[in-house]
Amino acid sequence: MNNKNQFVTIWMFAGMLLGLAIACVIGISQGKLGMMDVALICRALGDSNRLQIVQMLSDGEKCACIRS
Repeated sequence: MNNKNQFVTIWMFAGMLLGLAIACVIGISQGKLGMMDVALICRALGDSNRLQIVQMLSDGEKCACIRS
């Protein structure tokens, strides 16, 4: 991946995280999410493997079939 693509990917991911944070705040303020729900979301995104999956899927769907 070249530097330009890395830069774009980082900003896309940062925007996605900001959107998630805003959604969590709105969810809490409207009583749709509890603090435990937000903590679980943050914990899930704190795992580097899951972050890599989110990054891979940011380009669109991926095939997970295994061919022999």
